[in-house]
Amino acid sequence: MTVVLDVDWAIAWVRLTAVEVAARRDELVELDRQIGDGDHGENLDRGFRAVVARLDALEEPPTTVGEVLRLVATTVMSTVGGAAVRSTARRTCPRPASPRSRCSTRAERSGCSRPPSTAS
Repeated sequence: MTVVLDVDWAIAWVRLTAVEVAARRDELVELDRQIGDGDHGENLDRGFRAVVARLDALEEPPTTVGEVLRLVATTVMSTVGGAAVRSTARRTCPRPASPRSRCSTRAERSGCSRPPSTAS
């Protein structure tokens, strides 16, 4: 089976993520309570509920995966705030690439000097 990562896939991913985050909200809150202030589960749930509501309210669906991801990012940041999003971005992309460097990977072209770590 081949999975095509197109707009329909991206929208389905957002909707399924919202369902999964809602189902695991309390677990995420408890995990965050052990290392932080315990609001991560609530923030993710609130953010993804807002994303789904915004998708449902669109007159025309997004036409590119980038538009879907931009909608997710802007909605989560405006609903939850940017601190958690920026913190996650810093952990996965700690050093911006030099503007003079030649980017050889998609991650570098998007502003990362190295791809995100896959280590747990």
